[in-house]
Amino acid sequence: MTEEDIQVVPRDYIEVESAFNKNNLAIWAITYTKKGKVKKVVEYLEVKTGEIIPSTKSGIKVVKPDAMLERFKRLDELKDSVREFAIFLLTFRNRACGFMVPVDMIVNWYAKYSGKQPQHVRRLVQSLITGGILSNEYELESIFMINNPNRDWKDAKGDLCRAQVIFETKLIKLRNIKIETLCKDLLDETSIQENPFSM
Repeated sequence: MTEEDIQVVPRDYIEVESAFNKNNLAIWAITYTKKGKVKKVVEYLEVKTGEIIPSTKSGIKVVKPDAMLERFKRLDELKDSVREFAIFLLTFRNRACGFMVPVDMIVNWYAKYSGKQPQHVRRLVQSLITGGILSNEYELESIFMINNPNRDWKDAKGDLCRAQVIFETKLIKLRNIKIETLCKDLLDETSIQENPFSM
């Protein structure tokens, strides 16, 4: 590999997909094919420390960088409320180009998670089809599919359980955030009441 094969992506780097972004990594250097398409990621930048990490040591496997960039673009073009639902929905992808549970169940879970009515959440599905996230009401666009050729029936057997755990974890995190906010508000109120000169 020559120096010409590597192009450094400057300050406005491209963030790595959040599913892989455990170490706050960003793409730093990439290689291109002769036709100008992204071939592979060579180095990552650790955003907090500024350390440059070779892709072989990063633990991240990005098979199609062009597809990753296209996914970011499509998600970025969605309205905020639709994007939040899309990100929620995409956390339930399985490794067989689909979802762990039916989309209807994910719609009901998001309604419970967000406090919205299921029929209102159901309307967001059409926005995801228009935005290129879903190909129809039940299937992902190919660019968002995850395919593991080594997956077998044993993996599929645990999909419902895995999805339930993901959902329950999201609910617990949401409750903890609400409780922390409530506690902070209560502390703020009591500190104002105790000290009449604090205004």
